[in-house]
This record gives sequence, C-alpha cells and structure tokens, in this order.
Amino acid sequence: LTVDSFSTPASLSSDTDYALVSGDRIDSVTISGSQTNAGSSASSPSNAVIKRGDGDNAVIITSNYDIEYIDGTLRVDSRSITVTADDKSSCYGENPALLTCSIVSPSNAGAMTDERIIQELGITLSASVNSAPVSSTTPVGEYNDAITVSYTSNGNYSVTTVKGKYTVTPATIQIRAED
Repeated sequence: LTVDSFSTPASLSSDTDYALVSGDRIDSVTISGSQTNAGSSASSPSNAVIKRGDGDNAVIITSNYDIEYIDGTLRVDSRSITVTADDKSSCYGENPALLTCSIVSPSNAGAMTDERIIQELGITLSASVNSAPVSSTTPVGEYNDAITVSYTSNGNYSVTTVKGKYTVTPATIQIRAED
C-alpha cells in the first residue's frame, strides 16, 4: 500500500499486488511535512488506520496488514500571473488619471483577491512620457507603453507585466469676439 502525498489533499493508492481486501478501507493516515511557499520538502506518511465495516460497526484491522510507508515530496509551484496596466487618459491642463491594473491568473486555486496580490508583490504603477512623469502639462498625444508596472520579486509568483497606453487629449477653450 502506498500513500501518494504529491496531490492535494494527499491521496491514497494501492498497487494491485497489495490492494486492500474487499470491504476493508483506509480510515486515516498521518502525513507529516509542510510546504507553504513555492518549493519542495519531504513528506512522510505514518500511523495508517485500516478498518472493516462502516459507521459504529467499523472494526480496526490495521494489524492484518504489513504496511510499508514510503516518503514523498510536497511541492508548491509558483503561481503565474499577468499584471496589465489599464490604458488611461486625461485632458491637457488636468491632473493625470488614477492608474489601475488588472491581474489575470490561469490558476484560480485558492483564489486570492487582486488587492492581496498587489499587496504581496508591492505592485506600483507609473506613467511617464519622455522620461518625465505624466502631469497636467504633458503634451497632447497618445503614448504607447507609457504606463509601467513595477513589483517586488516574490518566489511564489511568476509575473508577466504588460504596459499601458496613456493619452492626453486637447483642452477645450472658447474664444469669443466681443460685440
């Protein structure tokens, strides 16, 4: 009988030569080891309890089996995410728009909020044109890749960033001739 501690939660499997007798079932197995960040560590199964029957009528029959415990490995993979700076615009003479981003992850296991990911990675956004921060006096125009994403490296994430476009539109004024 083997305990496969590679999956979450740990799953039990048996080789055909060592299958449980019909009607017997594994009630519990203790698996030691812990891995909370990306990486791997040892995992050891022990203290299996095998029972025959169900409910209150179940009888512990572990002593009828010669159990071989085989260590495994707990592995946590880094989560792949893409952080995309949202395109923004403002009018010449006005304060720049508030910068925002969207976060996409193909894996939603244990889905975390975007706010928590932003916090864990220390994500910041900045907009600049010709090496100067976007301001109320940035010239009118469309600036591809002007909004950039920065973050603090964290081994639990594999991060891809996508820059955003910043557009400055002309200010509207009226010039009226006097009568």
